[in-house]
Amino acid sequence: MFFTSYELQVASGYSDKRQFLQDCRRYDLPIAAAGKVMGHNRYRLIDLCLALVIAELQQYEVPLSICARLLNRLNLDHLRHRLDELKADQIDDLIVMIPARSDLDTEDFPTVATDWDEIVGYARDQNLNFFTVPVGEAVKAKLAGEW
Repeated sequence: MFFTSYELQVASGYSDKRQFLQDCRRYDLPIAAAGKVMGHNRYRLIDLCLALVIAELQQYEVPLSICARLLNRLNLDHLRHRLDELKADQIDDLIVMIPARSDLDTEDFPTVATDWDEIVGYARDQNLNFFTVPVGEAVKAKLAGEW
C-alpha cells in the first residue's frame, strides 16, 4: 500500500505538505518517495510510520534537525519487517524506541518492540535510555481507512 504526501503531512502534524517535504529534504530525513503514480509521489508504510514519530517528537518541541539525527539511530530494516508483520496481523502493536545514545549497535538493540513488557526488559536488563513512540494503533487505523 502506498500513501500520498498529503497523508504523510497529516501524520506528521504539518499544516502544509510542501513545507513537510521541503523540511524532509532540508534535514535529510529518511523519508523518500517510492515512486510516482499518475505524476504524484507515493510513499511506503515505513515513511508514514516515521512521519508519526516526527509528530510525536515535535510535540515535545524537539527541533526537526534533532529529529533527523534521532531517526538515523533507528534500525529501519527491523522497523520495516515489523511493519510488514503488523500489516499482516501477525503482531498486535508496534512501539518505536529511539535510543538516547548514538553509539548503540542496532543489531543488539532493534529499536522496535511489539509490547510494553519488551520495552521494560530493555530498560531494566540493559540499562538503556530511549524515547518510546507507540505507532501501532495509528498505523492500523490508517491501514483500515479510519483516517
